Amino acid sequence: MSVAGRARVVSALEYELKPGSPCKKARMSYDATVKYVAGREHISAKSIREWHKLVASDGELAAAPVQRITRADRQHMLYSMLGPRLDVEKYIYKWIADAQERGTYTSISLLKAELKQNENVNVPRETLRRWLHDMGIEYGKRKLSPLPIAYTNCLIRRYLVEYAKLLRQEEAGEVVLVWMDESYIHAGYCSARGWTLKGDKFNVVKGRTRATEKGKRIIIIHAMTRFGMLEVPISEDDISDNLSDERPSAAVVSTTLSAEGGDKEDYHDTMDGEKFVAWIKNRLLVAFEAKFPGKKMCLILDNAKYHKARGDDWISPNGMVKSDMAEQLIAWDIMQIKDGAHVWHAGSYHLDAKSGAAPTAELLRSVMKSWLLSHAKNSTLVEQALEKHQLLYTPPYESWLQPIEMVWATVKKQVAMLARRDRKYTETQKQTRQMLSQLTAEQCARIIGHVEKDMTKWLQSADAGTHMRQWSSLQLLVAAKHDEVAQHGDMAPENFEEVKEAERGQENEATGSVKKKTREVIVQVQTRNTRRGTRVRKQVHCTSYTLLI
Repeated sequence: MSVAGRARVVSALEYELKPGSPCKKARMSYDATVKYVAGREHISAKSIREWHKLVASDGELAAAPVQRITRADRQHMLYSMLGPRLDVEKYIYKWIADAQERGTYTSISLLKAELKQNENVNVPRETLRRWLHDMGIEYGKRKLSPLPIAYTNCLIRRYLVEYAKLLRQEEAGEVVLVWMDESYIHAGYCSARGWTLKGDKFNVVKGRTRATEKGKRIIIIHAMTRFGMLEVPISEDDISDNLSDERPSAAVVSTTLSAEGGDKEDYHDTMDGEKFVAWIKNRLLVAFEAKFPGKKMCLILDNAKYHKARGDDWISPNGMVKSDMAEQLIAWDIMQIKDGAHVWHAGSYHLDAKSGAAPTAELLRSVMKSWLLSHAKNSTLVEQALEKHQLLYTPPYESWLQPIEMVWATVKKQVAMLARRDRKYTETQKQTRQMLSQLTAEQCARIIGHVEKDMTKWLQSADAGTHMRQWSSLQLLVAAKHDEVAQHGDMAPENFEEVKEAERGQENEATGSVKKKTREVIVQVQTRNTRRGTRVRKQVHCTSYTLLI
């Protein structure tokens, strides 16, 4: 309210406090009179009391102006026009680094308060914001990952090397890159922002997006290529939510994913390995063959659990007890194990190792892993379904490497623009299908190009490592020799092989990992040649172990 308006309200209050006024005749107290005037003027009683006190104290209605520090004041951090003092700059860096290490909340307001309290520095918010930009401190969405930074950077380096190799093959016409992912959208999905009228009439509540529930969750599965979305247009009558039905389109927009599908809280729980393999066989491969007949595909996907579903024939040494491992080794005809000067025969595999007359469970587990590696066993259901094609998994928690994530953002924004109150899930489902089918090859190529630009930026950053940064762009990495890139030490925190061993150690998270030892184990496996009646011995080399077969 203006000063003139305040003066009018204070005058009205003083009139009611004078003898002979209606309030005095009714014997109303000061507080009752203030509330009476507040109700008549539609102003809070608290504001009227404050204005009346100001007039009674110094005769002025306007509060004393807040004194702000200007650049002309020596206390202002921009007095010398050189930015923050060195001690203040060091404090800002330390505060940001400590907060990042702890994973705590950071903001301009908190930093401003910390500087004022601990460094006795009062600086405007916008100036502080400019300092942070000049100091190379970025503001953006935080990404939480349980993996160490060095290990994550190693995985990204290895992924980019493999990706560059695939790009070279795609340019030569040997393979077609395909990106796939799953997402979801609710029936009531709409934009949380927009122009609104105030008032209860329109059910506009601050902090609430809509007046109705979210509605049914609709699960989306699709795949994209550099040449457009992986689908051949089909009529609405041919659309099926049952993954057992073959369709020349990778697009699935469904509330159940199949006729027997469930409706669980998380769409990751609704999806499982069996349904994912059904999607690969009846949708992905059918659509790929229809669009790229005779071509070879490389499917790029994330590390969701059902993307690595295992069959009943999968053998996991980490989840086996000693007796089961002994039985399995004998089934493989591994009848003798030699570790240094010790030699153990099959009859002692299941015995207690405390007496020294039997191998330890750790040794049996190591032998099993070596045999599985040397014989190329344990393929996932997805690998079996894509036997004639290739697979490439993005590093965990690095969704910026998946261009199809930008497809979800584009489609959901368009569906949100079509929202209306009480929209049925069938309508949202139909709109989502339409927006996916309207994505052009130019849009897909532009999205993939945007992600590849981000890859180039990463290659130029400190995270890429000393040796990797010599290939300062993705194009240079494509032109480089694969072996020349992979041999550098910064492909892993210590060396390339140790990271591969660390990945293998995570085979069964439920039972924990097994500590590896670098000793050489010689395993003697005797197999009978029925034609000649002799025993054949063959030597196979694998990581850290030597098998004599």
